[in-house]
Amino acid sequence: MLLKPGSLLISYKKEFCPLAEEWDVHYIVKSEFTAENTVVLKYGEFPFRTIEVNDPNFLKALNEKYPDAPFQRASKSFYSGFSAKKIIAIGALFIALLTAVYFYALPWFADAFANRLPFETEQALVLQIHEKFISQFPVDTAKTLALSAFFKALGYNAPHPVTVSVLKSKELNAFAIPGGYIYVFDSLLHILDNPEQLAALLAHEYAHVKLKHSSRALIRNLSGFVFLSILLGDVSGVTAVILQNAESLRSLQYTRGLEEEADRHGMEMMIQSGINPEGMTQLLEKLKKYGHDAPLEIISSHPLMEHRIENLKKEIVKINLPVEKDEELYRIWAELNNH
Repeated sequence: MLLKPGSLLISYKKEFCPLAEEWDVHYIVKSEFTAENTVVLKYGEFPFRTIEVNDPNFLKALNEKYPDAPFQRASKSFYSGFSAKKIIAIGALFIALLTAVYFYALPWFADAFANRLPFETEQALVLQIHEKFISQFPVDTAKTLALSAFFKALGYNAPHPVTVSVLKSKELNAFAIPGGYIYVFDSLLHILDNPEQLAALLAHEYAHVKLKHSSRALIRNLSGFVFLSILLGDVSGVTAVILQNAESLRSLQYTRGLEEEADRHGMEMMIQSGINPEGMTQLLEKLKKYGHDAPLEIISSHPLMEHRIENLKKEIVKINLPVEKDEELYRIWAELNNH
């Protein structure tokens, strides 16, 4: 290899035939991402001619011979001053920034995004989850029809369709998922004493759906993948991930603030429908009682039960309680208990 004025003469053999190429220094590009004492030069347009030289003397000679070559100026303008320590520091800063975005910014964006997520999109995302639940747990068809009629009679003015299902299981639990799906295990129905307690149960679970609590919890739990995939319109990809994590939807963890908000909003719906709101405190006291004797999932996901009960009682003393029983609710309640 010969360093000529303005060009680099490269001699080599191909199939024992001596060949030579002359590279104009104005069209040479030097790669900066190489090992120590290694030089990689590219020449021309795509597909580039490339040569790699592992010789510290060549790098020194190249810099001395062509100090003003274009590839030297480009190198100095961008990479000068970037020592190994600076590169490591920049990398650490970048990792810290990504960590902050993931743990702080992404949850905030996930909440904001969930609050603006159309109901139809929620349904599309969890439709297969709904089908999985009703196949995993046998559906009590008669009780489901009665409970659906009960929910309709409550008059909670749901702006979107609500699907209520009674599932056969010894598990004392009830939960809601995005898209207006509410599930009540028949074992839980058996411990309720009156229609007001059932109205409170449905009001609380429906409040989680109506206030987007379930969507926010779901997207937060799977925020990294779900948020970006929905943003890119990859609904099928999101559905696959949610389907893989379907069991987590049975015990979505809500914060204390969200639980208390669902209590208050549920009680407000009961009052607006003329239903005695004491059913909400009775329900929580009932769940608290059974939570001592059984691994009640509805308790584990509803923290600080005593505090919630006391807050609701303080609100109840401020209002005039309904004095008449809703005959329609009691009729459906009796039908529900006869099945």
